[in-house]
Amino acid sequence: MKHAQKAVEIANDVTAVLERVKPEDMATLARVLWEAKSIFLLGAGRSGLVTRAFGTRLVQLGKVCHVVGESTTPAIGRGDLLLVCSRTGETKTVVVLAQTAAASGARVAVVTAQPSSALADLGHPLVHLPVSPDLSARQPLGSLFEQSLLLFLDAIAAGIAEKRPRALIQMRQRHANLE
Repeated sequence: MKHAQKAVEIANDVTAVLERVKPEDMATLARVLWEAKSIFLLGAGRSGLVTRAFGTRLVQLGKVCHVVGESTTPAIGRGDLLLVCSRTGETKTVVVLAQTAAASGARVAVVTAQPSSALADLGHPLVHLPVSPDLSARQPLGSLFEQSLLLFLDAIAAGIAEKRPRALIQMRQRHANLE
């Protein structure tokens, strides 16, 4: 298969996943993100990298945002939100950290491909990215989840920005200048 054809196939698979996400779940996640005092981001592996990329957009939108595990991350507590992204919903360290956040009074939001998982039980809200095994089999490991997650989170950021009249101007002003 030619590379361009493979890219189109991957894009079609991502579209198939995103078309099946419940719009009300997206709206709820966008709302709780915007309402949170501080947002803490958590994910392992490539899901973690995508989650961190979303943190960039949240900061540009004017939100206070922290990546779990960084030395500058403060304690989490009431009024805060932990956003956890995990394909399996079973990564042990991620589940333990989500439990810790919940016990500290923070809200835990979860995006996962497995709505029946240890992590999903902690998610309020819970967003299911319906990555089916038949679509996932066309790419290595969790690639389809991670690709879908990136576009899903970008759509959340774009939706938040769209509702704020000066958001794009403010985002440009907040863009990193130490690059």
